[in-house]
Parts: sequence; structure tokens; C-alpha cells
Amino acid sequence: MPEQPWSRRRALAVVVLGAGSALTTGCGIRLEEDAPRVPLVPQRTPIPAEDALVLLLQQLRTLAAGAEPAYADGLARQVAVLDSALRERGVPQSKLAASPSATSGSANSPGDSSSPSESSSAGSASGMSSAAATVLAHALVVLEQAEPALRPTLAALTVAEALLLAQSKAKVDLPAPGDLPQPAALALIVAAREAAYGLEVVAARTRGKVADRAKDSLQQVRGAVLRLEAMLGAQAPASPTAYLLPLAVTDDDTGRRLAKHLTGALLEAVGSALPAATAEAGQARAAVGWLAEVARLDARWGAPWTPFPGLT
Repeated sequence: MPEQPWSRRRALAVVVLGAGSALTTGCGIRLEEDAPRVPLVPQRTPIPAEDALVLLLQQLRTLAAGAEPAYADGLARQVAVLDSALRERGVPQSKLAASPSATSGSANSPGDSSSPSESSSAGSASGMSSAAATVLAHALVVLEQAEPALRPTLAALTVAEALLLAQSKAKVDLPAPGDLPQPAALALIVAAREAAYGLEVVAARTRGKVADRAKDSLQQVRGAVLRLEAMLGAQAPASPTAYLLPLAVTDDDTGRRLAKHLTGALLEAVGSALPAATAEAGQARAAVGWLAEVARLDARWGAPWTPFPGLT
């Protein structure tokens, strides 16, 4: 009896399946249901100090929520900048929106012991100072843990909180100005020498309190110049004999205006040098010391509080 076409097809299918089974067995390919599964979506790698940065963001939100009106906008700006930086680096929204208690256990900082209830009294001046102190202590720790690209922003934010505390007469402990990388020191020495020259003019051509303040400021800036020259050694550029000042000092008012211009320019120079000054984690605190010293000097001449001193 002739073989039916469907039988031939069935026999061929059996041969093919048998060959396929032998092939997969010989190659070591497992088809069992318990074979390892390849994930469809790769796991996200957290950024350096991610939990500590998220906690800092929550602490800033607590500070901003109870801030006095004069500082509310600036503190809200700090929150927005840090939040945006973390979003750009892939930190999920669910983590950024978490309450402070949800992340406080994963950051190693002097400010980690503060609870939301301890910071909730920031509506008063003392409460705001307490919240600012918590942010300051934690920011100094996070500064060295974070990636280099974030350190200039964190350094300026740290100094802003220190200035905020200083206005409330609270004790502020910040690192002293220390050694800087050569590129940062070279950038600063030019601006510091110009500031010293201009303050000499202010001190010589004004009277009373303006002259006294100019002399004190001059002594401070001269000290900075000497430290920078010692850092640079033979690499320090030659000092010009004179500088072209933006305005002539004819009385106390023009003297104040020139001093404010000089200290503001010096602060901008420190801010511009922050990427180089904070490139190495071990030197980041020294950079904070320089920025704080110049920011305090600028504040003495009437500069208002800003959320990121030295940065535009």
C-alpha cells in the first residue's frame, strides 16, 4: 500500500526534532523552564554618595520651608539646583521625593542624627539656625564623597549656609584656607594682588570707619597673597607695579564702591577656580576655606547673601 503523504510529513518532523534535540544537547543549551533568565532592563548604578546627597536635598527642603522671607528665595534656589543635578544623574523621582527619615540612615554625617521634628521649628530664627547648622555639617561631609563635577556647587552651598549662620551670631566652624592646586592658585593670585593694590588706594584716600575697614581688609588680602606666593614658589608670576582701577577714589562713598567692586571680583575669581580647587577630594575643604574667607570679606563691604557665593 502506498505511504500516505501525511505520514511522510510526520516522519520528517520526527527526524528534524530529533536532530534539533541532539544539536542543542551537544551544544550544552538548556531548554528547561528553570534556566537562568536575562533581565530585560539593566540595574541602575547609583552615583557616588547618592544617599548622602538625597539626604542633603531633604535637609535643604526642611531649611527652605521654614526660612525667613529674606532668605526664602535663595534657599529655594539651592533646593532646585541640587534637585536638578540629581535628576540629571539618573536619581529616580521616587527617591528624591522621599521624606528625610527614609534616607537618613544611609548617610554618614554629623547632621544625620537630626529628625524632621527637630528641624520643623525653623520658622523662628533659632530654628532656622539649627536647620542651617545641620545642612552645613552634612554638606562638608558630602563635599568629599561626591563626584568632582558636583563639588563646586556643594562648596558654594556650604559657604552660603555658613554665612547664613554667621548673620544669626551662631558659631560657625569651617576649614581654614589650605593649599590649592597650582591652576587654582595661579588664578587667585592675580585677583588677590589687584584687590590688595586697590584696597591700598581706598585706605589712603578715605577716612574714619571706611579707612579702618579698608586697612583691615587690606591686611587680610595681603595675607592671602603671601600664602599663594608661598604655594606657587618660583611659579608665581611677577607682580605688576600698578593696576588700572575702574574708578577713582575721591571720598568715602567712592572708596566704598571701589572696595565692594574689588572684593566682589576676588570672590568671582575664587568661584571660577573652584573646579580646579575641588578636583581632588582631599583639597575640597581647603577650597571651602578660601571661598568662605573671601565671601566674608565681600559681605563686610555690603554684598547681600546669595545661595551660591562666587558662582553665577
